[in-house]
Amino acid sequence: RGNNNEARLKRHEKQKLIKKMNKDKPGRVKIIHFVRNPFEMVLSNYLYHSQDPTPENWVHDDDPCQELYEDGESLASHVLMTLVSGLRMNNQPMESLLENLSNITNMCHGLYQSNQSTKNKTFYEHLRFLNEWDGLRL
Repeated sequence: RGNNNEARLKRHEKQKLIKKMNKDKPGRVKIIHFVRNPFEMVLSNYLYHSQDPTPENWVHDDDPCQELYEDGESLASHVLMTLVSGLRMNNQPMESLLENLSNITNMCHGLYQSNQSTKNKTFYEHLRFLNEWDGLRL
């Protein structure tokens, strides 16, 4: 997840850079924004965080099912826009939004530290030792 203040600062710096570029060369700045396929992102995330050794230390400490983070952010704040856009694309009622969020949380709790053999395992250990399907879902 990273530091939210750091992410905001990076966004702010990017915005300042774009404004400066446009001011220096008005009408000549071109920006290309790439959007990755969400399924490819999930697979990439899983492979990246489950490699040995892992390049990210937080996978040894964080709870992937945590709904409220220390910085005041929440699981909902990270996935809400994705869920809303999915509802709009599929012409689903907004009432199903809370149900979708609840389903994601329930699935996570059903996979993470959910039985006697995994109750003391880290997120990283889950990614390494769950079958691939469950690792991807977690």
